[in-house]
Amino acid sequence: MTEDKGKLDQLKGEAKDRIGGATGDKEKQAEGLKDKATGKAKEFAADVKDKAEELKRQMG
Repeated sequence: MTEDKGKLDQLKGEAKDRIGGATGDKEKQAEGLKDKATGKAKEFAADVKDKAEELKRQMG
C-alpha cells in the first residue's frame, strides 16, 4: 500500500468543507477544516521523517 502522507485527509476535508459551505452546514464545514488540518499535520510529519532518514543515510 502506498503511503499517502495526509493527502487523502486533505482531499476528504476539502470535499466536506465545500459541501458544508454550499449547503450551509457549518458542522460539516468545520469537520472538513479539521480533516484538512489533520492531513497537513500528517504530511508535515512524513516530510520530517523523510528528511531525518535522509540525513541518517548521509551521516552513516
